[in-house]
Amino acid sequence: MNDFYVTLPSSVKNAQFENTSSRYVTRLPQVLHLEKDEYSVAVTDIIYPYSFVNVGRPLNYWIHFKNREPINVTFPAAQYDNLSHVVNSLNGVQKPRMKRGAPLILENEQVKRPKSSAEPLIERDVIINKVRELEAKAKKDEEERIAREKEEKNKQREKHLATHKKAEEFARKVRTDKDEQREKHLDTHKKAEQNAQDDQKYHDEARKKYIETQKKAEENEEKRRDAQKAERDAHIARHKQAEALEKEKREQEEKMKKEDRERATQKDRSDHIERHRQAEARAEALEKEKREQEEKQKKENLERVEKERREHIERHRQAEARAKALEKEKRELEEKQKKENLERVEKERREHIERHRQAEARAKALEKEKRELEEKQKKENLERATQKEREHIERHREAQERHERLQALEAKDKEDERAREEDKAKAREEAKSKKDTKAEKSKVTIDPKQIVNIPGKVYASQEAKKIIEKVNELEKQERDKIVSKVKESEAIEKEAVRASSEYHDVALKIFQKPSDRNIYDELKLSFERILSRIKVSHFENSSEHLQFEEKDGRVSIDFLDSNILFVEFEKSCAYFLGFHDTIVRESSLAPSNIDYFGNVSTIYLIVIL
Repeated sequence: MNDFYVTLPSSVKNAQFENTSSRYVTRLPQVLHLEKDEYSVAVTDIIYPYSFVNVGRPLNYWIHFKNREPINVTFPAAQYDNLSHVVNSLNGVQKPRMKRGAPLILENEQVKRPKSSAEPLIERDVIINKVRELEAKAKKDEEERIAREKEEKNKQREKHLATHKKAEEFARKVRTDKDEQREKHLDTHKKAEQNAQDDQKYHDEARKKYIETQKKAEENEEKRRDAQKAERDAHIARHKQAEALEKEKREQEEKMKKEDRERATQKDRSDHIERHRQAEARAEALEKEKREQEEKQKKENLERVEKERREHIERHRQAEARAKALEKEKRELEEKQKKENLERVEKERREHIERHRQAEARAKALEKEKRELEEKQKKENLERATQKEREHIERHREAQERHERLQALEAKDKEDERAREEDKAKAREEAKSKKDTKAEKSKVTIDPKQIVNIPGKVYASQEAKKIIEKVNELEKQERDKIVSKVKESEAIEKEAVRASSEYHDVALKIFQKPSDRNIYDELKLSFERILSRIKVSHFENSSEHLQFEEKDGRVSIDFLDSNILFVEFEKSCAYFLGFHDTIVRESSLAPSNIDYFGNVSTIYLIVIL
C-alpha cells in the first residue's frame, strides 16, 4: 500500500479525487516498503500546526440590490471559536480592548511626586483601584453601548419581522382566498356534476318508468285482447251451445210433432201449431235478447277499448310532457353550466391578463429604473466631460492670451530692431560724412548701452518664438489628451452601461434560479465576470442591510432592506457559514453548522502501523 487518505471537513478541492472536496491524500514513506493487505494503518490523533486559524484569509460576500450598485463586505480572517464570535464579527460588533500605558486620568501629584518607602503599597493600591474603576466604567460603557446597539437592532429586527409577518399574513390570506375560491369552484363543479348526475338519473328513471308504463300498457292491451278473444270464444261457445240446444230442441219438437202428427187429432194438431207458434215466439224472443246482449257487450267492449285508448294517449302525452320538461331542464342546466364555465374561463382570462399586466408593469418599472440609472450615469459622465471641456477652454483661453502677449512683445521687438537699424544707418552716414573729424567724436555718436542691449533683445525675440512654438505644441498635446480622455470616458460610459444592463439581466436570472444545474453554474460564472466590470462599493460590515443571529446552533440571516435582491457569498465563506448555495435570496437559516476546522492546509498525523 503506497498511500492512504483521511477525510476532513473542508472546501478545498483535490485534483486526484474530483468527486469530493474533503479528501486529503498523504503518501507514506517509500522506505517502509508496505504491501497491500500486509499492514494496517490507523490514525490515532490529528495535530493542527501552531499557526493554524480556521479563517486564514479575509472572505468576501456581496449584497445585490434591485435598483442600485452592489456593495462588497469583507469577513475578517481570525480564529473563530464559537458561534457568537462569528455573529458579532458579521454584525460589526468589536470586543473592547484596553490600551497599554499609564492611566491618563490620574492626578498629576500622584503620578509625578516621588514615592516614599512607607507609601509604595498604598499608592499602588490606589492606582490599581483607579485602574479597576476605569476598567469597570469602560466595561459598563461598552456594555451599555452594546445593549443600546442590540436594542436598536432588535427594534429594527422587530420592525423587519413585523413587516415580514404582515407580508406573510397577506400572502397567507391571498393563498387562503385562492384556496377558498378553488374549493368553492370545486364545490360548484361537484354540485353541478352531482346535479347533472341526478338529472341523468332522473331522466333514466323517467325513461325506465315510461318504458315500464309502455310495457304495462302493451301487457294490458294484450290481456284485453286475450280477454276479448276469450269472451268471443266463450260467446261463440255459448252460441254453439245455444244452437246445439236449439237443434236438440228442434229435434225434440220434430219428434214431438211427429208423434203428435201420428197420434194427435185435428185438435191436437191445432194445439200443436199453437205450441209451435209459441215456441217460435219464445225462440225469436231469445234470439232478440241474445242479439241485444251481444250488441250491449260489443258496445261495452268498444267503450272500454276507447277508454283505454284515451287513457293510453293521455299517459303517453304526460310522459312526453315530462320528457320534454326534463329535456328543457337539462338544456337549461347545460346552458347554465356552460355559462358558468364561460364566466369562469373569462374570469381566469381576466386574472391572467391582470397578472400579465402586473408582470409587464413590474418589468416596465425595472426597465424604467434601469433607464434612469443609465441616464444618471450618462448625465454624470456628461457633466464630467463638460467640466473637462470647460477646463480645456479656460486653459486654451489662457494660452491664447499668453500667445497674444508674446506676439505683441515680438512686434515691439521688431519695431525696436527696425529703429535700431535706422539709427545704425544714420550713424554710418554721419560717420561717412565726417571722416576727417576726430575719432572720439565719432565714438560718441553710438550709445554703448544700445550696442549692449541689441543682442539681448534679439535673443529675447528668438526665445519668444520658441516659447510660442512650445506653447502651441503643448496646447496640441493637451487637446489630443482631452480628446482621447473624452473618447475613453465615452467608451468607459458605454461599457459601464452595457455592463450594468448585463449585470441586472443576469442578476434577475440568478434570482429566479433555473432548474438546470449546469445553466445555474454558468450563470454564476458569467455573473462573477460581469461583477468585475462594474463599480462596487466596499463596506466594513453590513449592519445597515443585514442582521446575523444565532438560531439552533446555526447562522441565521435577516434582510433589513426590502431593496435587497439577494446576497452572494464567496464559496469558502458560504461553506464556512454553513450555506450550501452561494446565493441567499431571502431571510433564512443556514442548512448546516459552522465548519470550525476551516481550510486545513497543513496537519500532522500520528500513525501506528
